Amino acid sequence: MSLSKATAGLTLMPGMIDAHVHVYAAELHLTRVSRRPWTYLAHHAATFLRHMLQCGYTTVRDTGGGDYWAGARPRRTIPPIVASGGVASPS
Repeated sequence: MSLSKATAGLTLMPGMIDAHVHVYAAELHLTRVSRRPWTYLAHHAATFLRHMLQCGYTTVRDTGGGDYWAGARPRRTIPPIVASGGVASPS
């Protein structure tokens, strides 16, 4: 069976890319976030990424701190993450 017949009546849509996310930002107060256990932050990140995938984002770019997940895509349940590198900060 050809691909065109197998996909007749279906719509193929490209995924969206979010180029500015903070995977581990469980709250806005970053000092409190840094004091949270890694288990909590990992759970938050996994939940956040699953939600992003459900919303149609197939790739996200973490703009600081999400490099731990970069390149990870366990069981295709989260979108791939592109890490932007080190965080640029005036302090």
